[in-house]
Amino acid sequence: MAFLGDLAQSLGYPPVFVGNDGDDFLTWVARYEEYASVQKVEDKALDIHKFLGTPAYKLFRAIPDADRKDYAKIKEVFNAAFHSGAIIEASRAEFSQRSRKAKENLAVYASELKELAERAFPSYCENARADMVLRQFLKGIECGERIARKDPTTISKAIELAGKWECRQRAERSSVSVVQGAEGFERQGDGGKEKPEWQQQIEALTAQMGVFAAQLKGIGDQAGRGMGVMKCYGCGEPGHFRRECPRSQGGRGEGYRQGGGNQQRGGYAQRGRTVRSGVRCYRCEGWGHVARDCPTPLNG
Repeated sequence: MAFLGDLAQSLGYPPVFVGNDGDDFLTWVARYEEYASVQKVEDKALDIHKFLGTPAYKLFRAIPDADRKDYAKIKEVFNAAFHSGAIIEASRAEFSQRSRKAKENLAVYASELKELAERAFPSYCENARADMVLRQFLKGIECGERIARKDPTTISKAIELAGKWECRQRAERSSVSVVQGAEGFERQGDGGKEKPEWQQQIEALTAQMGVFAAQLKGIGDQAGRGMGVMKCYGCGEPGHFRRECPRSQGGRGEGYRQGGGNQQRGGYAQRGRTVRSGVRCYRCEGWGHVARDCPTPLNG
C-alpha cells in the first residue's frame, strides 16, 4: 500500500488525507487543488472524496447532501475539524507579522495573505477573513495609511489604489532625477571639467544664433537710416529729389526751393492758388503750376 501511495504521488496525485491528529487539512488541500488544476477537474466536490481516508471520509459522508455538492462548504467543514491548535496559533502569528517584501508584487502579497488567513482563521466566515486580509494588507504596505483614508471596501480596490500611488511616486522620482542630472552637468561645466557633447553642441548653436541675430539687426539699422536720407538720383546730391534738381532744370528749381513752395519765379504771386510740387507749366515751362494758373501774360 505504501508503494502504491508513493507511486501515486510520483504521478502527481495528492496523498490520501486521513485526518489523524496533527494532520492539517489546509496544507493537504493546497496540494489537492494543484492536482485538480493540472488534471482540469471540473467538479472538485465530486472528486475530493477519492483521496479521503478514515476518519476524514466518515466526516465527508456526514455532511448533508446539499452541502456535499458545494466544494466551499466541504472545505469549511474540514477546516474546522482537521486543523490543530498549534498550526492555528503559528498561522495567526505569521499572518499578523506578514508585511510586503521588497519589490513584491501587490497582488502576490494579497494572495499570500489570503492563504495565511485560511490557515489562521478556519472557523471564520469568508467575509470576516476578507476583512482581516484587507486590514493586514493596508498595514503591510508603505502607503497603507493614505489608501485607508480612501476607504476601500475590497482587497482588489486597495490593490488598484496602491498601484496608482506607486506609479505616481515613480514618476516623481524620475522627474527629480532628470533635474538633478541636468544640474550636475551644469556644475560639471562650471568646475572646468569637460561638458557633455550634447551640451557643447547646444551652446555652440546658441552662440551662432546670437551672431546671426546681431547681423540682422545691423542690416535693419542700415536700411532704416537709408530710408531717412533724401537723395537726388540725377546729381547724386542729398537734400532734394530729381524733379527738383537745379542742374536738370537749368536753374528753375532753385528759385522754387527758395520760395518754399509758396512763391513763383519772376516775383509773381499765385493769386491764392496752391503751388504744386513737381508740376510743370507747358506755357512758360515753369515749375510748380499748370497753364491755367500761369502768372506769365499770354502776350509776354
